[in-house]
Amino acid sequence: MEIEVLKMVYSASKEPSITGRIIPPERVFSLCQAFGAQTELLGTSVLGRPICSVKFGRGPRRILFWTQMHGNEPTATGAVFDLLNFLKGRPEGSEHYVERLYEDFTLLFTPMLNPDGAVLFRRSNALGIDLNRDALALAAPESRILRRVLQDFRPEYCFNLHDQRNGYNVAGTPRTATLSFLAPSEDLQRTVTPGRKASMALIAAMNRCVQQIIPGCVGRYSDEFYPTAVGDTCQKAGYRTVLIESGTYPGDPERQTARLGNFAAILAALEFLSREDDLTRGWQEYETIPRNDTRMMDVILRGVRTSLGDCSARVDIGVMFEEKPSADGQSLVKKAVVEAIGDLRYYYGIREIDAEKEPPTGLGTCPQVGDELPWEALILK
Repeated sequence: MEIEVLKMVYSASKEPSITGRIIPPERVFSLCQAFGAQTELLGTSVLGRPICSVKFGRGPRRILFWTQMHGNEPTATGAVFDLLNFLKGRPEGSEHYVERLYEDFTLLFTPMLNPDGAVLFRRSNALGIDLNRDALALAAPESRILRRVLQDFRPEYCFNLHDQRNGYNVAGTPRTATLSFLAPSEDLQRTVTPGRKASMALIAAMNRCVQQIIPGCVGRYSDEFYPTAVGDTCQKAGYRTVLIESGTYPGDPERQTARLGNFAAILAALEFLSREDDLTRGWQEYETIPRNDTRMMDVILRGVRTSLGDCSARVDIGVMFEEKPSADGQSLVKKAVVEAIGDLRYYYGIREIDAEKEPPTGLGTCPQVGDELPWEALILK
């Protein structure tokens, strides 16, 4: 699908009830129910919230998607419902395209695997368990639900959809890592197995597509092996697995750019699988995607004059935003916290302020790492 056409169908299919990063589980349940017979209740969370799946297609190629394994990582949940709207709605001109997908694939979507964590807007579930480190112990009911889905559905490919912190950049550049991809390792040696090659080839195709939307803002996530992580465990078990990490983009704190990127990447993956006989073709291209790095700050104040007693210095101050749900749980409350002080010349700010030209107000004479800064210190309009 041509990029301009893709953007048009995305605009026509974007789920209007999901606009930000707080997504109530009851909304997800309601959206799933709208797909009728294609919806299945898989089970419930620790606190009894429903976890559902939605199925599309009747083809031989089976692909499983899950989102929000971490409750505070909602971007792909919106993208999944955008995609389901597209597949169900078949916008004008896309009917043949969608029909081909219906005949080629059986797609199973499990949006919001961790609804309790979503309510609290935190990584772990209600028991405090990180589901992405529970692939072997299966201590959490949500983990057991996912394991059962894997065993029953037997997917050829799995899409493990997450969010990453704002601190990631594309290595060696000041660009945000708005999307990051990974073909997870199967062992400590990070052996490039046939299964990993298939995941790598698929990611290469996805990257070619999303580079047309966010050029230079795609990274490759670390392939360090985590034996209790879900993606690594799936890959080792023979399910070809793709991790997508959604990140920020300048001027887009709600991550709607990454949401579009997920939509585009998944369609690119389906197109590759529907037309390619050699599913490892081009896997080496994966290695050309730049690695992620962690040299991004939300804001850097450059050249701040700080002083204590008779001593003064001119330093850079790196600031990261911390988020928590508001009292009513309907929005996120953001605060600015000092992350680093000193020489930050090798770090980048999503926003940078020249403190010599624009002296910040309300900063104090000697801020410390961990201090919360008043918004006026960041000259936020």
